[in-house]
Amino acid sequence: MLNQTEGFSFPRLNSRLSLPKSLGSRSGNNFFSPAKGNYITGSIAEFVNGLSECTNSSIEVLDFSSNELCGNLPDSLGHLKNLRCLDLSHNSFWGSIPASIGSLWSLIELDLSYNGMNETIPASIGSLWSLIELDLSYNGMTGSVLKSMGQLSELVQLDLSGNQWEGIISEAHFANLTRLEWLDLSLRSLTKSLVLDVRSEWIPPFRLNLMQEDTKLAKARGDDLGKDRVMDIGLSFASFWLELESFRYKGVVLRRSDLDILRNPCYVDDDIINFYFNYLSSFCCSQDILLVPPAVSCCLANDEDLNDHMEHLKLSGKKLVIFSINNCDFSCGEEGGGTHWSLLAYYRDMNAFVHHDSMEGTNRWVAEKLYEAIKGSVGAVSVTSASASKLSSKGRNKKNKKGSVAAAKFTVAAPTSAPCFIEHHTPQQLNGYDCGLYVMAIAKLICEWYENECKGKGDQWFSALEERVNSSVEVSMRTEILSLIQEMRNGN
Repeated sequence: MLNQTEGFSFPRLNSRLSLPKSLGSRSGNNFFSPAKGNYITGSIAEFVNGLSECTNSSIEVLDFSSNELCGNLPDSLGHLKNLRCLDLSHNSFWGSIPASIGSLWSLIELDLSYNGMNETIPASIGSLWSLIELDLSYNGMTGSVLKSMGQLSELVQLDLSGNQWEGIISEAHFANLTRLEWLDLSLRSLTKSLVLDVRSEWIPPFRLNLMQEDTKLAKARGDDLGKDRVMDIGLSFASFWLELESFRYKGVVLRRSDLDILRNPCYVDDDIINFYFNYLSSFCCSQDILLVPPAVSCCLANDEDLNDHMEHLKLSGKKLVIFSINNCDFSCGEEGGGTHWSLLAYYRDMNAFVHHDSMEGTNRWVAEKLYEAIKGSVGAVSVTSASASKLSSKGRNKKNKKGSVAAAKFTVAAPTSAPCFIEHHTPQQLNGYDCGLYVMAIAKLICEWYENECKGKGDQWFSALEERVNSSVEVSMRTEILSLIQEMRNGN
């Protein structure tokens, strides 16, 4: 922050006050800076308009951070030609950043973080040639990251995290960022992604000292999955960013960190499961089967309005639907922070949702939450088998003399009824991180069973599960998926 001398600042207050409009008519001050946390309310527009009308204004610092100001940022900001520091962070501004901000050629620090800015970055921001620090983090900004930002040759710190960027990052985005030392591009959304498009021989023009890493890499190391971390890069930026996209299949992007996860004893993330579900879907001949992507399953369990999801999924037209369950709890602010996977399968001929958890009991609460949310959307079922409730209460974990689970038999007809929830015995994992591998192995088995063994006879997959899924999947599934990716690459 600039040294603030010969200016105007508000005293520290403990009660709310409105921003005085008349202050905008003062002139000859180098800075305006209310004490942080003064709970100043209202719109900043008229105040800034007043400042911009002062022909002899020499304001260099405008700091209204950590207050309760709101509204759109006015175009008149661009008239404060001598401004060197603009800090409006931790308020409630919304809308777009005015294009006039590109006229602040003396600006070296711009902080608009933790507001509600919800549009794209204006192209004029590329004209801020003196800018050293730029922080637009934790707004609702959308669209692509502009190539014009690559012209900010003095930039040392860049924080665009906590937004909903998407699209391509190219060499042009970094063309003149020769002084860049700190970068954060981690995303706020589970469904958005940035894809790096650079030549393999490209050498970035800078060397990062610090970079904010997202939870994906923390998962790969087995760290606390709910927290971001700052890591020391040391080496060039290319070694990190070139890992971002290693392979693309049916809209799913796998990164080199995903491949590292598969090569090592690490927790499998949603991208890997989504890839494998897409692969299974492409090889299932039957149109009766639906494998729901992890992000969609999570939304179904947590969103109050499911109409759009249900219209797209058309569950009432499917006989077999497979969901991957994660124990992230949006109500506690844990978006993207889950630590365990399990599988929920809806089978129409059983009129039941069957939950398979390789750490039995861990994910039952979230599986039941999803079941309650969607059980009314699968359509009416005339059950032609033994009632699912009987299976749930009597045959769920019944074992024969050899210790395997006996499959329930379909023998009698039952009236139309709502589907029930069954927590079924599942082979248990031997560690705390291979749950995702069991989910993919069980999904594969159920799909193969339905297409090759079921043949409409009303049988269930439980015996096949006991025979084919065991601790060996903790190695075999990693090898299978890595080999599959390599084959697809070679095929391309």
